[in-house]
Parts: sequence; C-alpha cells; structure tokens
Amino acid sequence: MLHKFIRKSLRKAANVFYRPYVLWRINRPNVVSLFDFRFEIRPGVFHPVYFHSTKILMREIMKMTLAGKRVLDMGTSYGAIAVGAALKGAHVTAADVNSAAVELTKKNAALNCASITVVQSNLFADLDDCEFDLIIFNMPFYPTTAADYEEIAFKAGDSYKVIRDFAGQSIHHLGNRGLVVVIFSEDCGYGTLTKIFYDAGLRLHSESRHSAMFEDFFVVSYVVDRRQREFDIRRWEPGTHN
Repeated sequence: MLHKFIRKSLRKAANVFYRPYVLWRINRPNVVSLFDFRFEIRPGVFHPVYFHSTKILMREIMKMTLAGKRVLDMGTSYGAIAVGAALKGAHVTAADVNSAAVELTKKNAALNCASITVVQSNLFADLDDCEFDLIIFNMPFYPTTAADYEEIAFKAGDSYKVIRDFAGQSIHHLGNRGLVVVIFSEDCGYGTLTKIFYDAGLRLHSESRHSAMFEDFFVVSYVVDRRQREFDIRRWEPGTHN
C-alpha cells in the first residue's frame, strides 16, 4: 500500500511538468513513428506516443500469432494496433465512434500499405453479425462522463457504462476460442473491472503487468465462459425454471 502511495505521489509530481508538454504536443498535427510504422496524428484523436497504454498494448499484441486471424481493433483511434495486426497477416476490422479517428485510420492504413476494413461504430452497433478470433480494446477506464470525442478515449461513463456494454456485447462477436484483450490502469480498480467481464460471461485467460511513468497497467485477456453462458441460457428457457 505504501509503495502504491509513493508511486502515485511521484506520478502527480511528474505530471506537473509532463502534462503541459503533452497538451502542447497533441494539439499539433504531426507524423510519428511507432514500432517501425508511421502514423499521421491530428488534434482530437487519442495520441499514440504521449499516452502509454497504446505502446504497451501494441507491444503485447505484436507478440501474438495473428496470420489468418479475424481481428477487431475496437476504439481504433489513429489505427496503430490495426495496422500492426494487419501487417502480421490478420484480417482486420478497425472501429471507432469518432469520425475523425475513422478517417485518420484510413489514411494511416494507406500510409503503411495495410489492408484494413474501417467502420464508424458505437461499440458493436454497426458491426452486424461479425465474428472475430481476437477483439482488442484500449478501453476508456475512468468512470466519468465524456464531454466530447477527445474525452471519450479516457472516460467510460457513469459506473463504467462503456466497458459494461462492451463486455456484454463482445461475447456475441467472438468465434470459437476467441479472445478479448484489454488494457487498463491500476487507478481504475482491478477488481471492479475484472468483475464487469466476469458478470458478462467471460473468464480470465491471461494477464500481465507493465509499468510506465510510475503507473502500472494491466493487459488482460478473456475467453467466453461457455459453461456459465450455457447455464444462464438454460436458466431462462421456457420450462427449465421453477
């Protein structure tokens, strides 16, 4: 507990200087390099370099065998993870609610010669009956309401509504043995977020912890808990309950 308090204090102190620099940088159009790929960046779309979660999650995804896999990059932002997965041989769909992010992802796919299907969608709303082997989400993980598309990358709504909706909907879009992979900060409460996925009918598959700027991040993968899911369905079938 003391260790966590010290790291949080150090993070707050570092952000006194780091945050103004980040705000200055993210409001400037630019082209950045990340994992040997190049990405065009625009204001109003989550930045790949100055927020650590993208780099951490992308590093873990790039370790995976993706050739031939059907991959969904949910909340794709500027398309970094989508591009990385596509160039590893995956059949990639990238989705984002932000129209600016959708257009930026299309540009970045072309910039890196990556074949990606890009869809503007509020979570799975416009993905119809698509099934995926891997669903990736760099989630917003603070339980407050976003005022605009820029904040929606960080804020998940009251009681983590975005995460609850994502977890509940994702199980209907996973193929056999499919995985959901997410990342979130220690500040959000590990137990709270993992319970959201458990309650949605998913169970833990793997997890790893990563530190950046005095902050711990968790990369966690889930699979559908078929036994629990079948139990829930049977429980509400006509004639099966008392």
